[in-house]
Amino acid sequence: MNAEERGFMAELRGDVLDAGCGYLFHYAYYERGILNGRVNIFHGFDPNGSLGLIGKRIPPRLKNRFILEVNTSEKIKFTRRYDNIILRYVFSHFSEHEKCIKKLHAHLKNNGAIYFIDGAGKENMTAPSAMNARAKYIAEWNLFHARTTVTRNLKVHLDCYRKFLNQQEFKRFEAETLNFYLNEPETKHYSSREIISLFEKNGFRIIRGLEGRAFGENSLQLIIGKK
Repeated sequence: MNAEERGFMAELRGDVLDAGCGYLFHYAYYERGILNGRVNIFHGFDPNGSLGLIGKRIPPRLKNRFILEVNTSEKIKFTRRYDNIILRYVFSHFSEHEKCIKKLHAHLKNNGAIYFIDGAGKENMTAPSAMNARAKYIAEWNLFHARTTVTRNLKVHLDCYRKFLNQQEFKRFEAETLNFYLNEPETKHYSSREIISLFEKNGFRIIRGLEGRAFGENSLQLIIGKK
């Protein structure tokens, strides 16, 4: 987690949505925000079925304010609007990018903010020639990502998972996560410029943006608000 991400997490307030990451990367920030009264509700979701088990074991002191559910950005039906939304390496897993962005716009409060970070290329990756050239690379990357990055990230955060899962349950959670990445349908890949354009044409503005390297690939990091 870099300084930009830590700064955003430290300033979480009101109703917070983590749109699709079941890794609990930011659990300590969510818990701290609720306990000090700055965060009212935390809502997280992910397609991984084991997330439901974790959700049932959230400490009683966070009951009704820390909500985890098994769902996807395309299918979920929100019942509230959020002050902060986190999109941490989930955009590339959307199957319907524009539909999801419009849904997030409808459920972000007017003065709210989105923290976005994801891999992005500098070339036009939606062009047929670029897509064909990348097909083999993407397949190899998904396999590498599943077998190394995902496993490493889960184990780095093992202390967090020990709060909720025994060893056997954690192995199931890890296996389900790996299976998700290995069997995920191929989705459209965007360049940094295309990602920004997609947000801007759907009612958002870029408050701040950075490009760099993360997990061995080009990374785009944005703070996004409504126009």
